[in-house]
Amino acid sequence: MSLSLYKLANDYKQALDELSELDIDEQTLKDTLEAISGDLEQKAVNVAAYIKNLEAECVAIKNARDEISDKYSAKQKKIESLKRYLLTTLQGCGIKKVSSELFDISVRRSAQVVEITNEQLIPYDYYKETVISKVDKSLIKRALAENYEVPGCKLVDNEYLHIK
Repeated sequence: MSLSLYKLANDYKQALDELSELDIDEQTLKDTLEAISGDLEQKAVNVAAYIKNLEAECVAIKNARDEISDKYSAKQKKIESLKRYLLTTLQGCGIKKVSSELFDISVRRSAQVVEITNEQLIPYDYYKETVISKVDKSLIKRALAENYEVPGCKLVDNEYLHIK
């Protein structure tokens, strides 16, 4: 039966307390404490080894996670690059739809978005109240959609690629 480090430490302290109250010779006291502390020290070494093993596993897991994260980011960038390539090619050729047995590819118009051309020209009324001032694009979009002029901003139409 394996005793826990906590139990061994408690037993060692209890033995120290009991032995200090007894009238025994010094050699018997040393032998008794050595026997108890040997178990305690071995258990402490075993727990320390387990801790080191867990730390090594954590480093390996973190490295694997970082490697997977890097691979994920690279794949995402590749996807975006290929989508831009396909979209610009289709747009350049004036093609709006391609159908095949595998996919239906279409160039679609997205909702208008605000493009900031010069943030210094935007009136302060179009900033969000936060700890850090930030342009409120949804407010600007509503104003532009209602034909208000917002200096430094314009509504632009975007297209995106849809693969189904």
